[in-house]
Amino acid sequence: MLQTQRFGTMQLDVLSIASPVLTRPQRGANPVQSPPASPLQMQKLARTRATPAKLDLPPQTVHLDCKAKGMGMTNSMQGKRGLIMGVANANSIAWGIAKAMHEAGAELAFTYQGEAFGKRLEPLAASVGSDIMIDVDVNDNASMDAAFAVLEERLGTLDFVVHAIAFSDKAELTGRFINTSRDNFRNSLTISCYSLIDVARRARPLMPNGGTILTLTYQGSNRVTPFYNVMGVAKAALESAVRYLANDLGPEGIRVNAISPGPMKTLAGAAIGGARKTFKHTGENAPLRSNATLEAVGGTAVYLASDAGNCTTGEIVRVDGGYHVLGMPQSENI
Repeated sequence: MLQTQRFGTMQLDVLSIASPVLTRPQRGANPVQSPPASPLQMQKLARTRATPAKLDLPPQTVHLDCKAKGMGMTNSMQGKRGLIMGVANANSIAWGIAKAMHEAGAELAFTYQGEAFGKRLEPLAASVGSDIMIDVDVNDNASMDAAFAVLEERLGTLDFVVHAIAFSDKAELTGRFINTSRDNFRNSLTISCYSLIDVARRARPLMPNGGTILTLTYQGSNRVTPFYNVMGVAKAALESAVRYLANDLGPEGIRVNAISPGPMKTLAGAAIGGARKTFKHTGENAPLRSNATLEAVGGTAVYLASDAGNCTTGEIVRVDGGYHVLGMPQSENI
């Protein structure tokens, strides 16, 4: 009897010879056994009727939607309190993180520098139910002391801090790195790197039960990126500080990590020469053919600050569509 069996994507018609099969007899007739098939007949049928699987399929491009819903971790930050430093406007990476933290249930406080940034921040903070906004200058010890005193008074303890602070003279984010001035080098590393150490030292007493400190970096820290210049050196120092702080604070249950998005359309990113070309290039060549989004970075921050990230510290977590793995552009772009 001919039986159809499937093996993966192959369909094979096989003659059963294990046992004789009775054909349906006509009324009044005696049952008749059908003769079994020979092995030669089986092999012939297998060769002629087998449908081979198609293994060499052409690749298909899928456009990734990094803004898809469900990227957050619902209620994973419920009952947690945190500080967000560095929101410049609604396009800031810090704001993307703040929104994700709020949606996951966290209570937030914010710092800013100067009246202009305070006006931009106020409606954003209100939209996530926060009325804690503190003007602070990370270059001023007295200002930092006052800010953390207010945080202790208003919140009591902290579960996480997001450090999204960086600075360099815009005039030195074009042209050649060799022309970096002494003053801008000092300011860039003090504000972009040392401020994390200072913030961590002040946040530590407010984390008696452990917590998370997050900062933001960029691949220009370890690969030459056009016009990133002194900021590449500052981010390299920042990433090293993350590792040393993770080791120092680990025994107290405080985790320290950095998120490294690819190029993003932010106020800070726009200050770098050739920003539009860089954004286009990475989006076209990243394995996922996509740059990072605020939603993707925010979701990563929630994971790292939630209980799900309890065993992750000292890491530089890349959210760049996979661009960091490349040695050259995609073949179609060479």
